[in-house]
Amino acid sequence: MVNINVNRSFNESLLVGGLFCLINIVKSNLSAIMSHNQISGNGKWDSNSYGVINDIMTAEGQRASHPFHCAIPPVFVLSDGTIVPVVHIVLKPVYTMLGLTSAKCGQPLKRISLVSIPNGILLVEKPNYLQMYKGLLFPGKDDKEKNPRKTRARVSFAMLRQIAEWRYADVSF
Repeated sequence: MVNINVNRSFNESLLVGGLFCLINIVKSNLSAIMSHNQISGNGKWDSNSYGVINDIMTAEGQRASHPFHCAIPPVFVLSDGTIVPVVHIVLKPVYTMLGLTSAKCGQPLKRISLVSIPNGILLVEKPNYLQMYKGLLFPGKDDKEKNPRKTRARVSFAMLRQIAEWRYADVSF
């Protein structure tokens, strides 16, 4: 599945070595704006008739907060019964704008930031990173008129680095 979104993000899903990976390429320096289709929830399965249901998370910032409705389950069950966890990887290209600092033109690639966003089970169940790291998930750019089920949230890269150093890394060129 490959989608090119109007917000200039690139999303790709693939199954790699027993992990269902969601790969996003975003353009942001300190955080990534994520839609409800880019972060997994906690995936409660109370009934066969309803399937997996995610609890509503709260994107909590310094001045505002809003409900965040994750649409992705934290695990997938394959046709052979194999259970695979969802892994969220964000790739952020950072370019140098030569015209701002010299007479040269162009935008060569400066670095790529690699970010691993915790699965929904880690975010809201155990160890409950959203409770432990206030501001990890905070309100995005959506206005109050937007459907609440589709509001976006930002994920703080600095908070992810506090959780574990390996969750954020830069590859420089």
